[in-house]
Amino acid sequence: MKKESIKAFIEYGVNRELTAKQLRNMAFGLSIFYGIGILYGFMIGGTELVLGKAILIITIFFTIYILFKSRTKKLTLKNFCVLAGVTSLEATINFLLITLIICQMLGVKMWINVVVLLVPLFIMTVYFIITYNRIRNGAFLNKGEMKKKNLYLFSSLGGVAGISIARTYLSTVGQSTALLILVIGFLALSTIFSFANINFLKLYYIEKVFKDDIF
Repeated sequence: MKKESIKAFIEYGVNRELTAKQLRNMAFGLSIFYGIGILYGFMIGGTELVLGKAILIITIFFTIYILFKSRTKKLTLKNFCVLAGVTSLEATINFLLITLIICQMLGVKMWINVVVLLVPLFIMTVYFIITYNRIRNGAFLNKGEMKKKNLYLFSSLGGVAGISIARTYLSTVGQSTALLILVIGFLALSTIFSFANINFLKLYYIEKVFKDDIF
């Protein structure tokens, strides 16, 4: 695998105008949404309380980590990938846990909860595999073409996720419509943020191939 192709992948999609403070504020802004799951969990109790506590612990841990990492005055490419990756991982997990909390409120069957867990994981895994193959083929060297390919890829994977979500919750149509909408919405958010976990692959290549010498 050529270094030029890896370097193009690492730099692809990076917003050079963002600062560490702005990335930190984005992470804090998402924390407001996590409060929904925490509130539901502590109000209802039982399994929902356990999930709510998990969201609270994860939010506190990641917030402290992001605060520590965003102290840097200069936002290097590596720091950008760290902050973006951690923020996306936190969002993926927490929105997934919120989805499970609402599933418990709906009283769905266990297999539906399993599908909920697998949807973001499956989509993220497929995206990682496709991205890895694109790096090997040098696709990221042509940024214009990559934008078109990514648009098609996101549409395709989004369609797969949408079909999975629709089939999963078809049996719950007769239940609370408002809660069902929340389930679909939060699961969609978890899936969307899972794409940004690709930043961890970038970090892997930075450490393995470049050893910080250009980042």
